[in-house]
Amino acid sequence: MPKALLVLFGGRLIPNVLTMIHEKPDLLVAIVSESVTKGLPNFHKLVDTLSVEKKPLVDTSFVVNAFNVEEISSQCKNAVDAHPGYEWIFNITSGTAIMSIGAYEAAKILQHNGHSIKCWYIDTGNTNVVSLLDQEKPDTAMFDISVEQYIATYNCRLEPGNLGNLRKLAEEKWLPFALELVQHHENIDLLKQVIQEIQDENSRRKKEQKKREITKEPPMIINPQVYNVQTREAYSLLEAAYNVGILNKLSSKGSSITIDITPQQFNFLNGTWLEVYVWHEVKKLNRFTDCQWNQELYPLHEAPSPANLNELDVSMIHKAQMFFVECKAGKDAFSAKTLSTFDSVANTLGGNFVTKILVTSLAAKSDDHRTNIF
Repeated sequence: MPKALLVLFGGRLIPNVLTMIHEKPDLLVAIVSESVTKGLPNFHKLVDTLSVEKKPLVDTSFVVNAFNVEEISSQCKNAVDAHPGYEWIFNITSGTAIMSIGAYEAAKILQHNGHSIKCWYIDTGNTNVVSLLDQEKPDTAMFDISVEQYIATYNCRLEPGNLGNLRKLAEEKWLPFALELVQHHENIDLLKQVIQEIQDENSRRKKEQKKREITKEPPMIINPQVYNVQTREAYSLLEAAYNVGILNKLSSKGSSITIDITPQQFNFLNGTWLEVYVWHEVKKLNRFTDCQWNQELYPLHEAPSPANLNELDVSMIHKAQMFFVECKAGKDAFSAKTLSTFDSVANTLGGNFVTKILVTSLAAKSDDHRTNIF
């Protein structure tokens, strides 16, 4: 007999998504609060996005007053009558408390009248599925979802971050450099000096090019990816980066060190190394269903643009609970802008249901109660 899943549409979507992904229903019926009908197009898109193996028939025509228990109960019974021949699961978790009561009352009546029906409450906080009409113990494997599935629930998707398609290379080849930085803290400050010199040189070149444009002089004929680094003490650090492929060229002459570096390599040295380090440490815990790093967050069905860009440095899922790590290697780790952006991204992905962690490579002071990765 085909399977039907009835959910309440008017509250948090994660409980509905968990049952939809795990149970793979042939029919998905939503009892919709009339105050949130404008969200139905996104709900249909979400179902299409998450239904990889098979797409269910979706019926969202049952709209109710979320505080009228009789109407809710009646519409649940109407939904079952409109689709005969199914085994039913009622997920009564989302929506108002009144919607849950109405759906539960309908489930009891329908079961008493001979319908094949189960009624579940999904307790995501305790990784528990409460079966209300029998002693069944539903499979808690439904809580094991991916980061992508979780964020799709909030109408978002992931795209590669500032390393692009080099993340795998960073995980396999560049990671030892990040581990070495953490083990020898003093090298982090040396690296920041190198980064500052590269940024200063970039600024100088931009000013020079602008000056030449104004005076109509020919542009400078130089390789913009080659820099002369004056920090002699940093040579061994740069050599370590070169040995794992983070630099394309490294040479020394007199007091100058010459390097050749691509924008993606520069991004890694300019702080993304902290992301891969945190990702590596999280993976070692072996506690999370999924862990992603160096990703950008965009609306699910919109083209990427700077206007709708948010970053996910490291994100992981444990039993349908999202953990979001912001990695900051610079002085702006505790700035108001950093914390505000951090909160904004977390609110997009579930607000108080998201655990937020800030990781920084800033050295901790003896009178400072803030913590860092060391």
